[in-house]
Amino acid sequence: MLQFIIIFLVGSIFGSFYNVVGLRVPIGKSIIKPRSHCTLCCKELTFIELIPIFSFVFQKGKCRNCHFKIRIIYPIIEFLTGCLFLIAFYRLNHISDLIQAFLLISLLMIIVVSDLAYMLIPNKILLLFFIFLSFNKLLFFKASIISSVICMFCLFLLLFIFSIVTKGGIGGGDVKLLSLLAFVFPYPSIFILFMTSCIAGTIIGAFLRLTNQIKKNDPIPFGPFIAFSTFLTYFFDQQLLNIYRAVL
Repeated sequence: MLQFIIIFLVGSIFGSFYNVVGLRVPIGKSIIKPRSHCTLCCKELTFIELIPIFSFVFQKGKCRNCHFKIRIIYPIIEFLTGCLFLIAFYRLNHISDLIQAFLLISLLMIIVVSDLAYMLIPNKILLLFFIFLSFNKLLFFKASIISSVICMFCLFLLLFIFSIVTKGGIGGGDVKLLSLLAFVFPYPSIFILFMTSCIAGTIIGAFLRLTNQIKKNDPIPFGPFIAFSTFLTYFFDQQLLNIYRAVL
């Protein structure tokens, strides 16, 4: 039981860091300096104010100095990252799978923050994690690396053509992210991932427009739906495949 608590806490700490990375890297800011601070009064956060999840609850969602409301996305990312680290630790037995899962969680949590904040998926983040994932694959999955590279380039080409034909029906960052995921997920898992992303994006997008939370022609960040579908596919790919087979 104690090890699960530790894994969750470690994951939530990483989630706090991913908030910083996702908000700073896309606009060219350092992830080290300045230290974490209130976005309104610029007061540096103390140790207590940096404790993931707890600090948000303890401060009632407000800055202790100026009482400016803290964005709810911060504790959500911290909590989700902790939960995902815990699920990966619980479900995966091999160190190779666990490392790959932690890398995917880290990549996608950063992208969720970045895409929600700026509608942008930074190339720097994609390239960095491609290097990490490549190293992990060379170390543990060397036999499948050629087929993974072929799958990645094929999907990139298809999505790139689709983006041109539809005149931006899918963003460039989304194309590169899905192509990177094709390096990790073999067929048919990558197909399941892509279809689930599209279905989730369509349903949520329609709901947001029907409830007037976004305007009709406003773009919706696709990164969070890709992230959601990636985690479903990574942990429940066989169940999803059975559902698609039954429906199709």
